[in-house]
Amino acid sequence: MALSVMASSPLRAATRVALPASVTGQTLDGALVGSSPFAGAPAVDMLSGDLLFRAAFSGGPAPQALLRMPTGAAAPGILVAAGDEAAPGLAFDSFLAPSGCAGQVTFWSGLAAIPPATAVGSGIFILDQGQVVPVAMVGGTAPGGGTYLALGSDPRVDISGRLIYLATTSDSPDDLILFRRAKDGTTAPILTAGDMAADGSPVTELLNSDLSCTGTLLVLATLETTDGPRQTLLRDTGTAWQPQLMQGDSLPDGTTVTALRLPAAVTADGSIHLVIDRDTVPAPALVTVDDSGNRIMLAAAGDSSGSGGTLADFGPPTPLSADQVAWRSRLNDGSLPAGASPYVVLAAGPAAPATVLVAPGNASPGGGALMDLGDPVGRGNGTLHLVAGTAGEVTGEGLLTWTTSAAWSARAGQLVPGWGRLLGGGFRTARPALDTAGQAAFIATFSPGDGGKALYLAAAGALPRRLLSPGDILSGGELLAGLAGPATPSAAGVVWVAADVTAAGERIGYVRATDGTGATLELAEGDPSPQGGQFRTLGRLPAAGADDRLLFTATLSGAGSSAGIFTLDPGLMPATVTTAGAPAPDGGDFTSFGFAPAMAGTRAAFMAFTGGSRSGSGIFAADLTTTPPVLIALARSGDAAPGGGTLLSFRDPTGGEDGTVAFLASLEEGGSVILVHGTGGLQRLLATGDSLPAGETVTAITALSPDDTGTIYASVLATAAAPVAMVLALDGATTQIVLGSGGTVPLGGGELAVLQNFPALGAGGTRTLVMSAELQGWSSGAAVIYAAEDSDGDGWGDPLDCALADASAWAVPPAVKDLQIQPAAATAASLTWNALTLAAGPGTTHEILSGSIADLQQAGGPAGATCAASGIGGGTGSVVDGKPDTGTARWYMVRGRNACGVGFLAASGQPRSVSETVCAAH
Repeated sequence: MALSVMASSPLRAATRVALPASVTGQTLDGALVGSSPFAGAPAVDMLSGDLLFRAAFSGGPAPQALLRMPTGAAAPGILVAAGDEAAPGLAFDSFLAPSGCAGQVTFWSGLAAIPPATAVGSGIFILDQGQVVPVAMVGGTAPGGGTYLALGSDPRVDISGRLIYLATTSDSPDDLILFRRAKDGTTAPILTAGDMAADGSPVTELLNSDLSCTGTLLVLATLETTDGPRQTLLRDTGTAWQPQLMQGDSLPDGTTVTALRLPAAVTADGSIHLVIDRDTVPAPALVTVDDSGNRIMLAAAGDSSGSGGTLADFGPPTPLSADQVAWRSRLNDGSLPAGASPYVVLAAGPAAPATVLVAPGNASPGGGALMDLGDPVGRGNGTLHLVAGTAGEVTGEGLLTWTTSAAWSARAGQLVPGWGRLLGGGFRTARPALDTAGQAAFIATFSPGDGGKALYLAAAGALPRRLLSPGDILSGGELLAGLAGPATPSAAGVVWVAADVTAAGERIGYVRATDGTGATLELAEGDPSPQGGQFRTLGRLPAAGADDRLLFTATLSGAGSSAGIFTLDPGLMPATVTTAGAPAPDGGDFTSFGFAPAMAGTRAAFMAFTGGSRSGSGIFAADLTTTPPVLIALARSGDAAPGGGTLLSFRDPTGGEDGTVAFLASLEEGGSVILVHGTGGLQRLLATGDSLPAGETVTAITALSPDDTGTIYASVLATAAAPVAMVLALDGATTQIVLGSGGTVPLGGGELAVLQNFPALGAGGTRTLVMSAELQGWSSGAAVIYAAEDSDGDGWGDPLDCALADASAWAVPPAVKDLQIQPAAATAASLTWNALTLAAGPGTTHEILSGSIADLQQAGGPAGATCAASGIGGGTGSVVDGKPDTGTARWYMVRGRNACGVGFLAASGQPRSVSETVCAAH
């Protein structure tokens, strides 16, 4: 459908709620912490250039995930995350480095029961056209006989869709077997002990394998030759396994090969480049075997680096150009900065001597200096990607992209849309949410003091109030060990959260925290379920309704069903919505459920998988006003999508107070679409590829949130001249850009760089959003921000502004800070303080109150204050009260005044007992 813009509607104003201590000086009970998010070297798709890596998160729906950074993208996206369904009854638990080619990604993963519990095995998977396909799992049947016992951690896929991996089976427990999966899904063993190489030597042992994106398959194996066992690099020619290089072969420098290492690099000229060991000290070298079988030494341990020091050990090579490779090497006796790792990145080719490309001490993009360099990856187009660490004015870790200079492609602390923050950036937050009073509830990680993640509640511009933190004792005597899920407010000052609690052993429970009155454990794993038996695991992403009812997923033990969706009212027993094994509307039976159900007024909405007569997935809704709840299907896989296409899979839904259910669906034809179900049935709002009012094209839709009027807010990534993140308001056929990266943020300045997804909507038609954002500029960092209608254009949304028609004021002035007094003359004094104009508005003036210490002590407060000065716009004033008599003293206090009212005198926020009329006539 066509999209139009509401040109008369201005962009909403962003108001900062909480900032890192490094920006505002607020410590929130401790100092900021961070840790390394990146694990292992990245990978790069040789054809598309997409960067693939695994990373750890805080504050999102999963602790770690595999990510893809498309060429030219501003932020990475999630491919698959811990907790996602890997196979019926199993979820991904952990990952090793991915590999990709032509948009296909293959990876090794540890597996756990759904919801994630104790790891139960591992598997190899391929992600193709957005679908995760299991290739092999420990315990599964292996082609050729037996079951898989162990799986190699480096599966590879090429341009033709051919996938290879090593494994042991119950029929061959002591020998690795090389398996190949064709594009059509058929899998067969292609090399095992006893098979013959092209020279007639039998294979006695497989050691490693490597498959380039362009289709070159290499295997490192031991052959039984006429000279005895020899380690050999074999190349698959399609008809035979041709030896390329052997242990004992001679090299151009007169040494011989003693060992070979994979992975190798295959460049566009057909050459194979790999690291070998030699019968000399120092041993390692990087050699090339060209198409004619010639052996060329590119670099060897002991060579000069050309910039001080000599080369020592070598990392695996990667293509840099058609005939050159790059690699990481340690330097001996190099002149590197103190504290830096001794590794540099070099490049070389048959006609190009080894040259240092990147070294510790080089300037880091954005400030600081590079100190630690990981193994690079490239695809032969002159670009390299590597993990790097920095020190100096900017510290941290990230994925560095190098061509002729360096730039960051992903950094510790970066917000990944919809998935939280890459660990290591200091201030970290789960997706925030708004309560009915417009306060933001969010989880942030600080130390010391909190011992980990703590739950906070804050109004715009105010210092957050801590509701829960590790070590708190709950009302029933349980110890709160940690927070396991994002905040879910149900009313003003009432927040639900999934937490780790310790009583008779650590377990997950649902805690209901109230502002100022404590917290109660309402339900925990091991408690009785309404289906009989006990709740075995509780979902980490429950939803709360305006009536304080909680909706959640759970698995069961000792009951008639394995899993279900349930509701919980405070102080009452949980009730069942539906369970696995129950019939699904429109056919089939429920088999499992998504992790994040949604409350939509009096309806419960959820994603579920089905089996039986109709297998697949769908979005379903349950009417909670009936007993038992009446279920309907909103959308099923295989259905025709409104506006065209066929529905393939779904993301967990979100709900509005008016009963609207919105969700994101992927299409068999490619791309994704926002669908909404309300009184008018199922409608299409926006899809990838659609155009936006300013000419941008939607490239990804990552989160949704309906308000109580039927408008859907969507976080999207779009491209025009440059990638941009934005939040859209979708109302029927109208699209309005609410907030976009590049918009300014008050209270400290800076621009929005990345908008974290899952914007949350306020209640009562306020149409106020709250979300996490990455800032850039002089106040760079992360913040929790509001976005709301701003009638007077002062940067404060209407629900948070006390003077809607006055742009000079938006809040009652708080207490001044850092008040100091200095004598200026015998009868005069000069006072300085932190001006309140940034906190309360540019129209805020300051007034100085004064009195004698004797009167202050006698009255027990400043009730008898007089006005010493007023109407002061900045943070400096002077008083002429006369010199106090010997043995006496005078006191001074400063407060603010603007259109919203008279400010506070005390930091506690109490006005004391000073009349507002003092200084009013001055």
